[in-house]
Amino acid sequence: MAFYLVTGILLIALAAVLILQWRLNRQIVNAQLETHKMMFPSQIRSARNTYVRGLQRQTRGVRVWRVVTLILSVLAALGLFIALSIHFQAALPMTGLDALTQLMAWFIAGVQNLFLVPAMVLALVAIGLGFYLAHWRYHALKTADAKSQGGPQDLYWTPPVLLKRQYQLKQILLGLLAALSGFLLVSGVADWIPTPAGNLAKVKESTTIKRTVIPAESSSTDGSSATSSAPTSSSSSVAGQSTTTEYPIDVMKKAALAPASALTGLTEADHAALLFMEYWTLNGLDTATIAKYTQDKNVSYAYHTVTGANGNLIVFSQTYTINGEKTQTYMFYGWLNGEESRLYNMYESKTAITSLAQQYGITVSGNTVKPKNVEIRDSVMNLRQLVSAFTSYHDYQTVKKGLQHGTAIPLQ
Repeated sequence: MAFYLVTGILLIALAAVLILQWRLNRQIVNAQLETHKMMFPSQIRSARNTYVRGLQRQTRGVRVWRVVTLILSVLAALGLFIALSIHFQAALPMTGLDALTQLMAWFIAGVQNLFLVPAMVLALVAIGLGFYLAHWRYHALKTADAKSQGGPQDLYWTPPVLLKRQYQLKQILLGLLAALSGFLLVSGVADWIPTPAGNLAKVKESTTIKRTVIPAESSSTDGSSATSSAPTSSSSSVAGQSTTTEYPIDVMKKAALAPASALTGLTEADHAALLFMEYWTLNGLDTATIAKYTQDKNVSYAYHTVTGANGNLIVFSQTYTINGEKTQTYMFYGWLNGEESRLYNMYESKTAITSLAQQYGITVSGNTVKPKNVEIRDSVMNLRQLVSAFTSYHDYQTVKKGLQHGTAIPLQ
């Protein structure tokens, strides 16, 4: 959120300066129209721009640096465009392979910086040259106006006050561009840029396999749980099983409430397993596929206790290995409020958590915690319903054993 806030403020400031520049240039052209009544504004603007380019061509060093500035600016803009395209891409290739899924997630989160960082370095060099060219232009025009015998009648003459204001606005514009480029450069190096919420979710949703699932209340044995992960095409071979396809999220939502006593024996590992299965069920996966996720050799999943939250907050992370390099991202966290549970997205953030409350919008009042952000859609569930929906499956025990207990995370 802070990244987008700072970027937005700088972009708004840039837009404001550009508007002021446009109004100032229009004011200069209107002043010339008073003495050159037979010309159109576009003709005056074109003539004055040609005049400035002519001054630049007459000075060899300035001409060379102007070409270098243009080349660097184009390369920087191209790199920024590619980085933004990667960052905000709306669709990813559909695949059922977990390894390729993780590779695409890494591509979104990491490769954008390979374009962004060099682009911003080039931009800062170009902006530095821009300051030099702006300084040269101001003094060149000031000298030319002083030597002009036509004075205000000269088409290329600029009122001194407006010429100085034009130079000042150019400096402010370049300063803002330098601040924005520097901020993006540091953000890319420090990996502060958050991954868009939809990207990784979409790539994971693309791996969803629609299954026929037996409701939890009718599946109390390991045999029935095996049936739950069977493809729809074979569901009719099971005696008494409905041939109507039901999606995992529908089955979870229809599950009856378990007795209140079922909550008394739940451990923190149980809470983590239930919330983890709820999260992936909301993404369309059945229990068998969720269990396979926790057994993946390339990706490990962990839950983290939050110190000072009295067990009411549990953070989930994933660590995947690509080319021998491990990368940990925070996926989501769960909030337990009595029997009610809610899930909150952490947008695959790789930023280390120093204060969960401050970084993810959680208010703390004594021993009470309450998230301020909007929960993941359809994630408000009763723990008793989650117990009924998942604990009777053998896959639940696989998930519980597969989830690692990660390092504790500070609340404040």
